[in-house]
Amino acid sequence: MAVPIGAAILRFFCMQSILMKPGPTRGKMITKNASSTKFLMIAGRKKEVLAMTEKRVLQSDAFVIRSFIAGIPFILMFGGLSHFAFAWIEEANWAAPFVPVNESVWEHLKMSYWSTFLWFLFVFLSFGKKHRLSPSRWLLAGGVSTLFCLLVIVTGFYTLKGAFDIESLFTDGMLFFIGIISGQLLASRTYRSVEPSRMWLGMAAVLWLLFAIAFALFSFQPPALPLFLDTPTGSYGF
Repeated sequence: MAVPIGAAILRFFCMQSILMKPGPTRGKMITKNASSTKFLMIAGRKKEVLAMTEKRVLQSDAFVIRSFIAGIPFILMFGGLSHFAFAWIEEANWAAPFVPVNESVWEHLKMSYWSTFLWFLFVFLSFGKKHRLSPSRWLLAGGVSTLFCLLVIVTGFYTLKGAFDIESLFTDGMLFFIGIISGQLLASRTYRSVEPSRMWLGMAAVLWLLFAIAFALFSFQPPALPLFLDTPTGSYGF
């Protein structure tokens, strides 16, 4: 009986070693399972990265909307105070390009231009990196806000005066208020929905520069046009 039992034990261990040894089919199954596991891990990682990206985009969009809305009271307040700044600093020549020097329509445009410029510059330098603001989109949005506000003030003033003979401090203030709000809301929409081309970026940059030069030049040498006429005195410049 010892020999059959020994042979049986030897046969048992041989069979176990054969079963445990990975054959071609078993090797393919192991490779397939490993590939599936790796694919699932990569897919899960991609979903995680996508979710994080979407979260950052939503947070950035929320900040953009808040910044444009918060800019409205700042621009209104800073622009309104700049109306009286020239008298406060005793009509210093260096301040003429930045604040109104008389009561002409042109000089009142400085109130919205410089206050909007300062707000956009402050937000981008302070929070641009943290909230990943796009420099190109931010530049275009600032140009849109500035230009639209200036258009509202000029067209509104001459429409009320020419068509209805209405000209008052109240209507001037309302045009400034409407121009700032509509300009900021339009700029917010522009930032979130428009991918600016080089042409649009160039136009926005040129817009900022041309108005800055014009404010400096026409403060001292204004053309004899109605836009530059100081209505209370009937004169131009200061």
